[in-house]
Amino acid sequence: MSAEYVIGILEKNGIAVEQSEVEEKLSLMVEQFKLDEKTAGNTLLNQYAKAAGKTLVFEGSKVEGTVAEIDELKDGTWVKVDLKVTKLFEAEHPKIVQKGVAGDESGSIVFTIWEGAEVPVVEEGNVYSFNNVVVNKYQNNPQLSVNKNSAITASDAIIETVPDTKVITGFVTSIMRNSGFIMRCPECNKPLKKGACTDHGKVEGVNDIRLMMVIDDGKKTYNINCNRKLTEELMKITVDEATEIVRDTLDAGSIRDMQVALLEGRYVTAEVMDMQSRYLNACEVTPLGME
Repeated sequence: MSAEYVIGILEKNGIAVEQSEVEEKLSLMVEQFKLDEKTAGNTLLNQYAKAAGKTLVFEGSKVEGTVAEIDELKDGTWVKVDLKVTKLFEAEHPKIVQKGVAGDESGSIVFTIWEGAEVPVVEEGNVYSFNNVVVNKYQNNPQLSVNKNSAITASDAIIETVPDTKVITGFVTSIMRNSGFIMRCPECNKPLKKGACTDHGKVEGVNDIRLMMVIDDGKKTYNINCNRKLTEELMKITVDEATEIVRDTLDAGSIRDMQVALLEGRYVTAEVMDMQSRYLNACEVTPLGME
């Protein structure tokens, strides 16, 4: 992200800055703090906006979504889709109003309704038109993000059959490297990398735990994601307890080590969302032959 782009966004939002100052700060972030250019630019934008007490508005942020079906969705695109809500979850982030699964005959997808989106509450079993929602990745899977530019209205589309869940029974061959204790962005809930969010730059992270494992059912392997609630249930510890363990051991990898000892090399039954995806989100995981 260039200094000219940063300056242009700030000027459009009524924030005057010196080009030399912006160039110097970007250079410092990239060279000294080893941030990539996009993260450095976003971090700097957030710093100037916070100092000015403003919320930045990006030109062209409100777009017209293209009509699409689940199996046509691509990361980073704005779309309009008619979907049937099949499941609602308990929100795990204070800025999430609702989170759930919706789909059509071609598949299912997770959707997140964020704080600031002036849309009605959705209900399981009803069909809605999701207008101007953006497709992005969360836990390596595409999801629909409903924000202030989006709209949700009742739809008369007829959606009879939606792929829901399937059960996989197999052998846990490995616990993935990015499993265990992580920190998330307080704004968008994405996992941080080296203390930075790809969208919001350097932030004070929120502690979290997750379980990501590979299951082999004898025919093929599956990459399975377990959210915080399910991970807590399986490990029988809370996020706060996991945080204390990390502090005591001075090792963020200690939580993953516990997951390896608990599950790697054992058989489990996993109920997962039936999606055309490399990574499957688990609804329930039951270890077999364990007390």
